[in-house]
Formats: sequence, C-alpha cells, structure tokens
Amino acid sequence: IWQIEYLPSIFGAPCVGGFSETSSCDSKRVDCDVSPWSPWDKCDKTCDGGQFHRHREIHRYPSGGGSACPTILMETQGCNTQSCSGHDCMVSEWGDWGFCSTTCGIGQTTRSREITSLRGVDGHGCYNVLDQVKECKNPTECVRKDCVWGDWTQWSLCSRRCEGGMRSRKRHIQQVPSKDGRQCEAEIKEQLQPCNTHSCSLDNNCKDGQWAHWSDWA
Repeated sequence: IWQIEYLPSIFGAPCVGGFSETSSCDSKRVDCDVSPWSPWDKCDKTCDGGQFHRHREIHRYPSGGGSACPTILMETQGCNTQSCSGHDCMVSEWGDWGFCSTTCGIGQTTRSREITSLRGVDGHGCYNVLDQVKECKNPTECVRKDCVWGDWTQWSLCSRRCEGGMRSRKRHIQQVPSKDGRQCEAEIKEQLQPCNTHSCSLDNNCKDGQWAHWSDWA
C-alpha cells in the first residue's frame, strides 16, 4: 500500500501510480492435466454416412502461470458411408507390375485391376483408377542405332505384254533408329518404270486397203 507523503505545488508534477499492488502469494507452477482420449464410440448410423466421437476430460486446471488446457475436448469422424439402398461398385486388388516396355535403358511398366461388382440401383458408381504406369529401368545399356534403308527389290513383271505397261520395285527401312540414333530421312520408297512399249500387232507386212473396180452403170 502506497501513501502520498505530500501533495505537489502549483507547478510541480502530479503523483502517478496506484495506491496498492497485488501479487500471488503461491509461487508453485501447476500445469493443466488432461486425460487421454477415450476409445471411439459406436457409429450412430449403419449406412448412408454417420458419425462417431471420442472425448477427453480436464482433471486439473492450471495455476501459478502453468500451461493452459487444450480447447478441443471432443473429436468427430465420419463412418459407414456406404449406401443403404444398394451396394457400391467393387474393384479387385492391384495386379503385379508387368514387364518393362524396353529391353534397355528407361521404359514403362503398368499394372491394373478390374471391376468385380457393378453398383446396385442406389449404390455409388465406379470412380477408382483401374490402371497405373510408372518408370522402369533395364540394367542393359542401349546401343545407338542409326536408320538404315534396305536394298531395292527386283523389278516386278510388266503390267502389259505390249503397247506400254508399268513395272515397279520397292525398298523398306531395314533398321529402325534408336532414340538417340540418326532418324530416317525422307526417301523414295517405290519406283515405277515403263515397259513393253512395242506394238501388239503380230503381222509386220502391212498392206494398204484398195477399192475394187466400178460395176457397170445400171
């Protein structure tokens, strides 16, 4: 408790502060004590989505500047979300990962699962992913391969025996290039050539036509 010993003069500074101060006489710090979470209780619905809860209790409140109590004393979680009036779509477990798509370097591998049961009238449809793809690496290093065109084939038979026909020959890509190899440039894949351009006439002794003699006048 404070007391004013003498009042200020006309030009003196006024008294500042309270007449008393209060402090705690208990110097022991006590933290909040909370019980562990209880087990989750039973779901309040058997289908179409329900809730279950768990809670905890405060055993002792803090004092002497101890740590505060938590504000959340109850938790709620969803349960039994399946439809009440029909079964939902069901899918199988994932199958094994397949073979790597390449015999060297980096490729892809896939795995899949199947729909085992379609939804009922009021059930939920199938929204699950049915295929997965991931990277795979073959320990064998890839050998660089450039594009190679094959040789021309033999000329085909002529399309006509005479009076002009056509014959052709082709070639194909003999070696497909690797990813880092020289790619195939645009080349002619098929060639055409005229053949048997001679005349089809078998008689080489050609004769001009002639008129017969005039008949007598009627």
